[in-house]
Amino acid sequence: MAVLAIEGHKKLEAAQQELYDAFSACFKTVNGRSVETWQPHETIMLCNDTTFFDLTGLLNENSPACFGPVILKKARKLAARLSIRGYTDSTSKFRILAPTAILGYGFPEASFDAAVRDHAFNLIAVDAGSIDPGPYYLATRTSFTALNHVLRDLRLMLKGVIQQAAMGQPCKLIVGSAGGCGTDNQVELLAREVRAIMSELGMVQPIATVRSEICPSKLAGRTMTSLGPMNPISTEDLRGSVIVAQMGLEPIMSALGHADIVLCGRAYDPAVFAAEPVRCGFPASAALHAAKVLECGAIATVPGSGSDCLIAELDKQGAARFWAPNPQRQATTLSVAAHTLYEKSHPHVFGLPGGVLNTKQAVFKQHGRVVEVKGTRLTRIPPTVKLEGAKVRGFRAVAIDLLPDTPDLPDVEAGNGVIVFGRNGVEDSVLNSGEQELGIVITVTGGGLERNRSHLALLRATLLHWGFDGRKATAGNLAFPFSPSDLQFGDEGVLTLCGTRDPSFISRWPQILKEVEEYVRSLSSHEDLTVRFVAAGLDGLGFLKCREVVASTAEAASAGLQVDARAIQTWQCHGSVAADYTIHHLLELDDVLLRDFFPIQVRHSDGSVQDVEATLLPWDDAPIVSSEEAYSDWESSVKPAGWRAASSHKLGDLAKVVRSKNAGVNEITYDIMFADEKSYMMAKSSPSLDASVVPLRNVLGVFCDDSCWAIKITCARQVLAGSAGDRDVYGAQQHCRCSLVLVCFRQVGLSPGVAALARARGLYLEGDLTTENLAETVFRTQLLGELLADLQACRLMAKKYCCTDLRLELSDKATSEAKDVIEDIAKVFGFVAYAARRGGKGAYKGKSSAQTEPADEKVQALDEIAAKIEGDASLSSKRCDHLLYPYWNLTPDQEKSVNQIMEVFNKEYSVRRKVLTRRLDVTIQAFLWSPKADSYMEQISQAISAVMDWRDHLSEASIGSWHMLATDEKTVQEPPKISSITALKSVVKTIIIGAVPDRGGVPEGYTVEDIAKDIVKANVALTKKDQGGGGKGASAQTAAAMSAKRWVGKGMGSGDARDSPRGLGHSLSRLVTWSTKSKQMIPVPRASGEKGGGGGYYGGKGSVLSNCR
Repeated sequence: MAVLAIEGHKKLEAAQQELYDAFSACFKTVNGRSVETWQPHETIMLCNDTTFFDLTGLLNENSPACFGPVILKKARKLAARLSIRGYTDSTSKFRILAPTAILGYGFPEASFDAAVRDHAFNLIAVDAGSIDPGPYYLATRTSFTALNHVLRDLRLMLKGVIQQAAMGQPCKLIVGSAGGCGTDNQVELLAREVRAIMSELGMVQPIATVRSEICPSKLAGRTMTSLGPMNPISTEDLRGSVIVAQMGLEPIMSALGHADIVLCGRAYDPAVFAAEPVRCGFPASAALHAAKVLECGAIATVPGSGSDCLIAELDKQGAARFWAPNPQRQATTLSVAAHTLYEKSHPHVFGLPGGVLNTKQAVFKQHGRVVEVKGTRLTRIPPTVKLEGAKVRGFRAVAIDLLPDTPDLPDVEAGNGVIVFGRNGVEDSVLNSGEQELGIVITVTGGGLERNRSHLALLRATLLHWGFDGRKATAGNLAFPFSPSDLQFGDEGVLTLCGTRDPSFISRWPQILKEVEEYVRSLSSHEDLTVRFVAAGLDGLGFLKCREVVASTAEAASAGLQVDARAIQTWQCHGSVAADYTIHHLLELDDVLLRDFFPIQVRHSDGSVQDVEATLLPWDDAPIVSSEEAYSDWESSVKPAGWRAASSHKLGDLAKVVRSKNAGVNEITYDIMFADEKSYMMAKSSPSLDASVVPLRNVLGVFCDDSCWAIKITCARQVLAGSAGDRDVYGAQQHCRCSLVLVCFRQVGLSPGVAALARARGLYLEGDLTTENLAETVFRTQLLGELLADLQACRLMAKKYCCTDLRLELSDKATSEAKDVIEDIAKVFGFVAYAARRGGKGAYKGKSSAQTEPADEKVQALDEIAAKIEGDASLSSKRCDHLLYPYWNLTPDQEKSVNQIMEVFNKEYSVRRKVLTRRLDVTIQAFLWSPKADSYMEQISQAISAVMDWRDHLSEASIGSWHMLATDEKTVQEPPKISSITALKSVVKTIIIGAVPDRGGVPEGYTVEDIAKDIVKANVALTKKDQGGGGKGASAQTAAAMSAKRWVGKGMGSGDARDSPRGLGHSLSRLVTWSTKSKQMIPVPRASGEKGGGGGYYGGKGSVLSNCR
């Protein structure tokens, strides 16, 4: 039942009251609640500048009589007066609300309220876990977020579901990776707490749980494939590990068929957001792309935050739209595109359970506060499941010493498990000249152990993702050396140790800490708590020295710590364990394993439980292909090799974002993003970021993303995240070495003559002919391509020979005109374009290798440039429409029509070529069998030698777009009759048919198959003639001829006859041979008794062909 609600606006007060009175007169209860108990804000939501849920589609002439004409009239009148938005048609749109990056990180209540008040949602979803905090939480089955903060977020989300239902909008709620690690105990805890909150709120819906923890014995004997470098799994590792399977879409979709609230164990983060829209029939590619952005909440906005809301809307056409309900945050094309490649090894190709997502063709567009994304592709692969396992290594004790800032600290540089913030706390390399390193200890005391831990967890998470002016490391502000990040000291005190080398954070650190503390106080009670920030590492602040001991017992670990007598203050931490990741592998999945790994239970409000089996539900129409095929586009984004240049900038000054982040437990990825294409192209073309040069260890690949002007560098980790020796569990502060890279670029000039030529020809260029634009490789290559294509077009219109690739007929004038730009581009690509030889015309008229004169150096240079362009995927894909061809104003439909015509022409002309060349074969054979052939063998030999060369190189017809467009209008509109007197004057015909002997026309509709049949008939007739015609035995002779038919040309006939790669030369070798003595072709001696004029195409009895076969 639709409910009208009005929320105060002075201009609508009269209409509000009138409509409310009419509505309440018709109803006593709605959705089981008495109208008399409603508050105004619960019953009326009709605001001219926020939202009005259109009742005109619900209140129609067939509505219940209890509405009456007054309600219908007023609803339609007000709907017409007000701006209508917010209503979600579940059949065409699907809207998702992501309140926060991690359940328990918190979010502003005002942002969430504005979202659920102003919009209708089909789904509210949140991811509650991650492998980022390290192996401790999985190995110990504990949560890295505080329970009271988790419950605070859940209560608001459940209220949002209620509010959506009150507005007539069914809304589901999904939580993934319960407790962070997704183990069974965390799923049970979450289910129990959610049911308690629902009871308080009067909700009686069933909830479904999907567990994911696996008994190690279930994996014994199974083949698992490691995801990146991992140590071999020993039997001891397998037995001692806590293991979870990461669920994809299918288990969640199966659960949603039985309950509207689903609580999951370990889940693939985007699956939480994508399962329901995919189940409802929305394109899986768009849903998964949207889910990839939603999983981290408002981090994909400016300024970014993991503790705020983000909204996505999907449609059936495959588009996804994003916006932030908080007016202080803005989704931009760059922020959304940048988050698409966040935490991934590759910028475009993302593996996921059962598929591979490819965003290379995705288009990001800004529409006010909304960013729209289209063009993402999904490839289905055989289903697999990712397994994660962690094992406790031992008990940990940590001592943190605050040392004075004095020059006599020689052992500060010492290793052996000792790190010092201010020297080597964030990275294992010491500071370079001009660098700084800030270390921070945050302590919370005074509220009891659990309350202190809760407050510190919120402080840590907020500080990690806090946005500020000048922030470039958007993946995280701090490096945490331990998993768990929060340690206990004394009876109730808790602390976290962290640091950064980021100059943007260091320059603002006092203000940032103040803002974070104030924000956390607004979310969490701070009475009786004492929060302290201790900074070190900078000049005058001293150093933070940290020592860790891991032992088999807690006592042994604590005893191994030594006190530093120079310390101003020491914190000795205990009660924790150290752990390592042991499993990060893939396993093939089937229905049996799916049911076994992901058991589903539906829990009703009366306490009853129903078991449900997960199934591999179909969720996309795409065919399933192999993983090799799905990842075939991986190399297309590899950064091209750069070249040396004179000038340079620091990458940190040139880039808008320089960040690092874990991409799994064993890889770290660096994202460098730029605010403009010019800066991006400088970096892309610089050798400083080549994989062999970039100052990072274990580089696996360097990739370029032209859609968001980003370069991604992926490296193997030195140690697994959170293991012994790791300084940055999240991998969020390893970017500073990239920031110091010097990006080289060069200033390039352009001769006045080439500039004048380009302007005079009106070439289509994406930019002006300025020095800055010419510094960009793609622009210079585009200019070259436009000039060369323009020359091709000119010669085509003049009915000169032309071909469709980047090879052309150059005159002396054209060589002169293009000289400067060709030589400049050639230098960029690393070779020299020489001047044309004296007397050379620069002509290149085909691909034959039998030229009497070699092509001049200028043409060779053009060919090499073309090969470079074709071999550089980033160049050919960036501007494939205009790189090699000029721009034309064709609509997509027109261009499609032209392409269809091209296909018809190519097919027809290919047939004509075959027919004419087969006839040429007949002519040559006729000459060879002539009684006079011996007298003219020298001339015949020379002719056959020439024919053999071009005949072997003859290919299918290849008519291109420019050939079609070169046909003049008069020819198309008024075609003359085709006859021996009046020939069709067509550029297409005169150019494309080429130098093929014309021995007569071809009847309309005459095909290669027709020619084959006629040849068979002709051979039968010739055989009869040679053997005296018909008579007795004629039928037998005919049958023998038909069964022995053997085509000596190329690709005709039937049976085993095929296009021989050796072409006519192979065919004629049966009739003639090359004499090494006379250096010419001579006939093969005829068989004994053989007549000189018979045989035809297929040799009869005793013919040369029979003997040679």
